Amino acid sequence: MSEFSVRPEFDEMMKAIFDMPGPEETFVSSLREQFVTTGAANAQKSSYTGRKQAYRITPRMAWGLVLGLTLIVVVLASTSPTAATAMKRLLKYIPGIGSIEQSTSLRMLAEPVRVQRENAAVTVEQLVAGSERTVVVYRHIEPAVDYEQYIPPSEYKADRPELILPDGSKLDVRFGRHMPSDGKGILYALEFGPIPSGVTELTLSLTRLAGLPPGAGPEDWAIPLKLKPAPEGTGYPVIELPEAIPTQPSPAGEKTESSVIAAEYGISLAIDKYVESPDGYILEGSLRWKDASISEFGVTPLKILLLDADGNEVPREDTLPDTMPTLGSKQYNWAYKLTGKDFAWPLTFLVEAVEVRFPVNAKFKFDPGPNPQADRIVDLNLDLPAGDVVVYVDSVKILEHSDGTAALEFAIRSDDPRVIGASLIDLEDMSGGGGGGVPRIPEGNAFTSTIYYENGLPSSPITVSLTDIALLVKGPWQVTWDPAVNP
Repeated sequence: MSEFSVRPEFDEMMKAIFDMPGPEETFVSSLREQFVTTGAANAQKSSYTGRKQAYRITPRMAWGLVLGLTLIVVVLASTSPTAATAMKRLLKYIPGIGSIEQSTSLRMLAEPVRVQRENAAVTVEQLVAGSERTVVVYRHIEPAVDYEQYIPPSEYKADRPELILPDGSKLDVRFGRHMPSDGKGILYALEFGPIPSGVTELTLSLTRLAGLPPGAGPEDWAIPLKLKPAPEGTGYPVIELPEAIPTQPSPAGEKTESSVIAAEYGISLAIDKYVESPDGYILEGSLRWKDASISEFGVTPLKILLLDADGNEVPREDTLPDTMPTLGSKQYNWAYKLTGKDFAWPLTFLVEAVEVRFPVNAKFKFDPGPNPQADRIVDLNLDLPAGDVVVYVDSVKILEHSDGTAALEFAIRSDDPRVIGASLIDLEDMSGGGGGGVPRIPEGNAFTSTIYYENGLPSSPITVSLTDIALLVKGPWQVTWDPAVNP
């Protein structure tokens, strides 16, 4: 994949801002590239304004990118099957927190704590302390910041959330991630190590609020918290299946060209665990693959269906997976909340097709000219090798807007009907961002990919980098689950 370079001063700010324990620089670099390709491609499906705001590389975007992606790294170490089985019986699912180990010393936040400073307010809504980890969830309303005019201060602290214990000792953050929100501000979770037994008071220290770059809001938060023993019956048992329920073979053992291709990539579907609550279930599973040539986090289901035994679709609600994929794990995790239990069992998860992204490295030059005209279409007629396929860049349309922004929309096609997208970017102008392809017809073949410029088109020729291509790979993949059969 093409090297993702950034301006030196911006890179220095990135290093200082994200100087948290955990992710290594190689992981950060990989996720920067992943943002350029997969992130930009997914954002392409939104409107132009939404896309421009979603992935132009500003300090705010970088902050959200790394907190939203890099800090979700979770290290799960369990090499003994016996130990793993024992651990499964001790996990409890707590709404808003996820799975946490069950123990007699389980403690919770005595009551929510709200702190107001200047134009920002923070509410610590949950804290659960188990024998292996402590999870803190807080909410804040983002202060109004003019990110277009934002300039980072010359000096600023590294962002290092901590839990400060009564004796002055500290627990450093392990990782953090954005949580699904109800639209009332930003909801953010932090994980720390275990709190010593007997501790009932501590302080949450935040250098700055999640999503805010240095100097964009009040900093150095110190929020006092009180704990209490978790009430009896807190949480619901997590049933981790001894062996994940795997993909079932196609009906009657049918083999199509697409299913053979899918098998070559080693793509499979599985249900890994579930939680039964009084009002329904939470199911978590994964889409996995083996092919080393696929980009990190490079397989995405295009549509997941949940059907009952009568073939009717079962309503479900997306929820955050308890287990997040790590670098090199080669899996896409999903989780759904099902309300109710009176279903026509068993339930079947069905993935009809997936998008698979492969990194490539191809470049071409384009000169917009000294006076580019809006809506002008320039014929290019370029052939670009992209792995084992060829994509044709037929033309480019120049787009200019009254707010000073501009874009180059490239018309692309391929003779291979599996090709449904490609990510283009101008690595020399990081004020904007590149986009993936939006197919024009169901089987791909023709689509567009766009590069955005926040400050207008460059006056000199640009080098356009093709960083990845997306293939449509058909299944189907399906897995059937029944709690009475898989208790």
